[in-house]
Amino acid sequence: MKSNTRAVTAVAAAMLCVAAVAGCSGSGGESSARVADSAVEEASVPEAPAASVSAGTSSTPSAPSAVKVSLTSSPIGKILVNEKGHTLYLFEKDKTNKSSCEGECADDWPPLIVTGTAVAGKGVNPSLLSTSVRTDGSQQVTYHGHPLYLFEGDKKAGETKGQASTAFGAKWFVLDAAGNRNTVPVASASPSASSSSSGQTKITINNFKFMPASITVSPGAKITVTNKDTTTHTLTAITGKAFNTGDIGVGKTVTFTAPKKAGTYKYMCTIHPFMKGTLIVK
Repeated sequence: MKSNTRAVTAVAAAMLCVAAVAGCSGSGGESSARVADSAVEEASVPEAPAASVSAGTSSTPSAPSAVKVSLTSSPIGKILVNEKGHTLYLFEKDKTNKSSCEGECADDWPPLIVTGTAVAGKGVNPSLLSTSVRTDGSQQVTYHGHPLYLFEGDKKAGETKGQASTAFGAKWFVLDAAGNRNTVPVASASPSASSSSSGQTKITINNFKFMPASITVSPGAKITVTNKDTTTHTLTAITGKAFNTGDIGVGKTVTFTAPKKAGTYKYMCTIHPFMKGTLIVK
């Protein structure tokens, strides 16, 4: 309404100016008419509306769904899981609520990240739930002061393949309702290092672990490695090139020769570096 009033006022002023010019011009009527037309045209241009700004609005997208932490039963007792039923772990290297797991560690043990709210599910004490800021600025869920992690080896809900694992400088454990570590080992038919009549020593890979984790053999012994896991692994000496099985596919068995020189040889899976073992030659 104010814009229209200003336009009418400007037109009126222009017309008065035209009249004054015409009265003073005498024979300059044609020129005066052009001036008048220009003045009216300029005065008739509507004023552009001001940009509208709403107080309190933001272009920030809404936060995603909340992360839920719940308690569930498992073969090793009641443990914490996320909303998909995947097992949650603590890392003993974390001495505060700040995570010590970055880079490759975080690839194998993904932190439980939240951009919304951490919600306490069944059996969980909401007062123990919180978050801490990681080095990349993301928010990691904590419980009883422990940053929470998933495990890359747990492919299905309820699996606890990371339980009591040692990787990236410390052990990993599932948590109970109070937020304390549950140290109950996962029941498994872990084979012992054994020599067959052919003098071969056997190592089995299962649940993302070398079993047994430490074996003793004689120099030059033949060692068979069977992969009973759900994915490909390797068995590779960490230092030097003492031995390397290459990729061992699911259900496959390979054989390698132990070093002829006595000593202790640490080895790992190059695909899943948290998997480690020890070969003692003597």
